[in-house]
Amino acid sequence: MTFDHAKILELAERHELAVKLDKSAPDFHLSYDDMAVIAFGLRSLANQEAARAYARRLATALWEKHWKIDAPEWQPLPDLMGLLTQIDNATAGLRRAYD
Repeated sequence: MTFDHAKILELAERHELAVKLDKSAPDFHLSYDDMAVIAFGLRSLANQEAARAYARRLATALWEKHWKIDAPEWQPLPDLMGLLTQIDNATAGLRRAYD
């Protein structure tokens, strides 16, 4: 199942606003489908953030242990694919160093 993250965030924001204004707001309701999209989509977003945070910790640990002296200006990239590329490059470099 794929999720339209913009729709998930828009639904979540509308729901949050309705709850703040009036829990029984008659002009606003979420269908069960909308609630499912929000629940699964927010879980997906949370999982992506957890994966990005883990990749950042791993990339930083590799840099600190193996590359800090050779690349003192290195910074982790902000997105998951960028971090995975940095990890790939760092480990490929390690393999060459041990061969």
